Amino acid sequence: MKKYIVPLFFSILTFFAVFFLLKQLKVTPDELRLELDALVLENDVFQLFYCLEGADNFTEKHSVKTIVLGNNKTQKIEFLLPFNTPIIKLRIDIGENEQQKLMKINSVQLKSAVKTFQYDVFKDFTSSTFVQSEKKGIKTYVVNNQYDPFFESDFEVKNAIETLNKPGAMLNSMSVIFLSLTFALSVFFVCYYQESFFKFSDSHFLIILFFMILFTPMFVSLLNIDVHSAAEEKRTLASKPVFNITKDYPKQFEEYYNDNFGLRTFLVNLNSRVKLDLFRVSPKPSAALLGKEGFMFYNLKSDDIYKSYTNTNLMSYDALKDAFQKQKAISDTLASKNIQYVLGFFPNKHTVYPEMMPFAMKKQIRGGKSFADQVVSYFNAENFNLIDVREELFSAKKENQLYYKLDTHWNSYGSYVGYQAFCNQTFQLLGLTSYGIEDFNIKYSQESSGDLTDFIGVDKVNYYFDKVPVFELKDQAKMFEVLDANTEYPPRTIVTLNKNCNNNETVLVFRDSFSTALIQFLSLHYNKVIYIWSPTIDMEMIERVKPEIVMLLCVERNLNEVLSCC
Repeated sequence: MKKYIVPLFFSILTFFAVFFLLKQLKVTPDELRLELDALVLENDVFQLFYCLEGADNFTEKHSVKTIVLGNNKTQKIEFLLPFNTPIIKLRIDIGENEQQKLMKINSVQLKSAVKTFQYDVFKDFTSSTFVQSEKKGIKTYVVNNQYDPFFESDFEVKNAIETLNKPGAMLNSMSVIFLSLTFALSVFFVCYYQESFFKFSDSHFLIILFFMILFTPMFVSLLNIDVHSAAEEKRTLASKPVFNITKDYPKQFEEYYNDNFGLRTFLVNLNSRVKLDLFRVSPKPSAALLGKEGFMFYNLKSDDIYKSYTNTNLMSYDALKDAFQKQKAISDTLASKNIQYVLGFFPNKHTVYPEMMPFAMKKQIRGGKSFADQVVSYFNAENFNLIDVREELFSAKKENQLYYKLDTHWNSYGSYVGYQAFCNQTFQLLGLTSYGIEDFNIKYSQESSGDLTDFIGVDKVNYYFDKVPVFELKDQAKMFEVLDANTEYPPRTIVTLNKNCNNNETVLVFRDSFSTALIQFLSLHYNKVIYIWSPTIDMEMIERVKPEIVMLLCVERNLNEVLSCC
């Protein structure tokens, strides 16, 4: 009996020590989603409205819309809700297609990285008169020539969202108990089979450890006690293949297992956290690298960014001439329709902050002339006004940080400097006078994540907070409103209306993500601005909108693609 006492003592001690340590692992949610598990047979548009505390009703401003493609299989329809916002009511509009067939909504889930609440669409929501529950699903109807099928929440939305927004345990209770018990049993057997507890060279210990490592992921999956990380991969994981006797099946199953084995998410995130927090190196250097003073830089070689900052995307003289002629033709065509054309680009973070780049990236740069230099030089020689705000940003960075350290984009200070330079460089053409810095209240928030932290597979950087400027126009009487783009425009289109400006001009802007921060300034000057996410000029859209001004704006890394496609 005595030979069991010491092993049992150490195993119990190990159990409580591991249990306590695992319970300390916390995850802070930074995203809130509502997810429908639904069967929708015909193409449609779903919309989620959320009512804020203190508001009287639902508004278009506080809503999220998504296009749903018809499918004869169940699909997940997701809506991203604003994080840390006092939402008290939800309304799910289930379509605009009056010809929609019978649909099913199996569940409604409110989710964050910490917890998931699941609801029944008929038990926890009240349906409108345009919705009828049937045995096989949900049927929507036109009533009095109106069509507005929706479900409005009956449960305590505010309490649910407050719970989802709070930090929570990284591991669920079953996972903590299982892992603690696993370590405790390991210690028990090691102590029992060894003459000395500290004699770690014994073969029994290695054998037990090997089998523990080998079978733990399998047990976690079988018992359905896997854990989840807040840093989700930005790709679709491999799905389980249907069993068949073909040469492709083993490879397909291997891909599925590599993406879905037990504890994978936890281990991947733990590996990333150790590399980032302990050693201050990027977990995925092929995607992004850490530079000086907390700056992180995009480094994906399969993307245009690599060729852009290394100066390996230069054009031949003939290609450059062809690109110019395309732009000249667009400008001439629009001029014949009395439409003004503006072409411009905004620099990469690598261009504005080369001194912050890591040595590994600097040594990949070829020569001192970039593609942007090449294009500006050629277009200027041809007297074509190409908007280039690099010099203004170089000067302004001495006073303020202009780009996010953990993101590829410029912050509001950077976009404000770009906006001022844009107004100055287009003054003869557009006659814009920029608002002064004194016209804005500037507040600051802290952020420890960005698109670059997503790229390297972590939810945030624990040892660093980025200071984020937020610009707010002091005179709200001059402010614009954001309209509902509906299905009238392509996805990700943003439409603004400013009844407070001194003109009735419509502007059509073809853009990428970099111009998003510019909207808060540019829309102050025009009655209507339509921002379309596209690297090319769409003449059909121009004919339909009939704008007075057309702009094609892009970030430097996309400039080659823009000039090649147009």
